[in-house]
Amino acid sequence: MMKRYFLFLLVLPLVTLSCDEQKTPFELNLEEINNYIEENNLDMIEDPTGLYYSIEVEGTGGNPTSSANVEVKYTGYFTDGTIFDQTPGDNTREFNLQRTIAAWQIGIPKMKKGGKAKIIAPSSLGYGFFGSGSVPPNAVLVFDIELVNFQN
Repeated sequence: MMKRYFLFLLVLPLVTLSCDEQKTPFELNLEEINNYIEENNLDMIEDPTGLYYSIEVEGTGGNPTSSANVEVKYTGYFTDGTIFDQTPGDNTREFNLQRTIAAWQIGIPKMKKGGKAKIIAPSSLGYGFFGSGSVPPNAVLVFDIELVNFQN
């Protein structure tokens, strides 16, 4: 009996250490976001949802709702700078926010017409565990967005 107890005491720290080394996708995303913010010397606001944003140009007028039709120019990229989507040249794209990822539904209503913002989204507010197209699973997304116009 004593030998089993002694063996248990020897194995327990090893099991505990190996469990601590496994980080969840959320923890990994948070670490990646914080490193990106620090490395790029960004001044970001953390929304209670986990979205990080910075209004870089205020814009004018009111704010769109989370169900507004918006006209935007944007660049979407990963924290390593690789672009996965963007509006070409001076072109814009129109979306109903209800048909976009949660990061846009949360972030764009913080903007005003003519405003520009940077949004950093954990994967839970982007394409999640599955990814989409060129976006891999659990990817942190960064967007530079200009809100050209909107209609609530």
